[in-house]
Amino acid sequence: MATDITGQLWVPANEEAVTAALAQGTFAESHWTDAKAITGDTDGERKETARDIASFANDGGVLVIGVAEDKKAGTFHAAPVPLANAVEKLEQIALTRLQPPLAVRIREIRTVADPSVGYLAVVIPASPDAPHQVDGRYYGRGERTRHFLSDEEVRRMLAARAQREEDLIERLDELRSQDHAEGRATLYFVARPIGAPREMAVSLVREANRQRIVRITQEAAARLPQPGYGQRRLSVVDAYQAAHVQRGIGLASNELEGQLPDVEVHHFESGALEVIFRGVITDQRSTRRIEDQSLAFWMAEAVALLAGVAAECEFRGSWLVSVLISRLQKAAAISAQTGYPPSYQGADYTESIRVDAIGLQEQQGVLVRALLAPLFRDLEVDTRVSLPNPDGTWKS
Repeated sequence: MATDITGQLWVPANEEAVTAALAQGTFAESHWTDAKAITGDTDGERKETARDIASFANDGGVLVIGVAEDKKAGTFHAAPVPLANAVEKLEQIALTRLQPPLAVRIREIRTVADPSVGYLAVVIPASPDAPHQVDGRYYGRGERTRHFLSDEEVRRMLAARAQREEDLIERLDELRSQDHAEGRATLYFVARPIGAPREMAVSLVREANRQRIVRITQEAAARLPQPGYGQRRLSVVDAYQAAHVQRGIGLASNELEGQLPDVEVHHFESGALEVIFRGVITDQRSTRRIEDQSLAFWMAEAVALLAGVAAECEFRGSWLVSVLISRLQKAAAISAQTGYPPSYQGADYTESIRVDAIGLQEQQGVLVRALLAPLFRDLEVDTRVSLPNPDGTWKS
């Protein structure tokens, strides 16, 4: 009763699922699953819960509260806990006791006999910020129990995190250099899963499954507001023609003579995703203007498409996302709030974030804001109007 390497966790849906696992003897502590009989009422108990959460944050896991263990017999039995304020208490433990803080998802399961008590399934995502520490110590998890991480393990994990970020920046530079002769301002969006199997998305990118990718792409675009009557903007759905990509499948929009496609989408066997939009800037008389509203929609589409890939691959781990917007020098935003909008002073804009499974599926607006808000502030664009709400909806 645990998970496989793709991060598919066992999360009980109701009381019956908990009691059935206990009755059948299939519930067991593992690298991905643990049980606790208490939520944490004393300071010491809250620290213990925080240490358990921190240990799961490296690879992801589920902490089931309301299940007690008979260590001598090696068995587990139901021990429902009071549910009043329990969810808030656990959220606070994860946000205040761990460094850096960690967002968790908590499923409350009430018992039929007494709805005031029950179980709590604390879903801990594989954190992009791992390892996490509690009271100055880092924690990991073995086959069944947690342990202190050694200094060498911590250094190795931090070095691997830094290397992943460097690799992504190098990939952005590579994509940009391939477009060197193109000359158009371009948005490059690159995302890679952290800790996933190397061939996580092999079945998805097979040519025979191209319709699955088309469906995911259409669903991503459908989440965004549609242009008004008579308006037209580029979209990921415009990329429908097959394009060559090593160890993956590529899709591209129609090519105009002498130009690269306006839109490209690259899906890789590893689960990595690349989205390219060319034509970020339009020339209005003698002024170069950044299409900031289109940038926001394109970024939202890319994030929604990434969420679709993660769901299709049933990957509940974390992602590293980097963006580069090229050739912005001396361009001003169309939606700038001032009569004399400032021009962008740099040549390119870059931003990187790490996102866990909960953020990717439930807080897409937060991700779009994290990727674009610094640029929009420099351009004096009102981020309250031009960027999505935290939940991914848009102001009308």
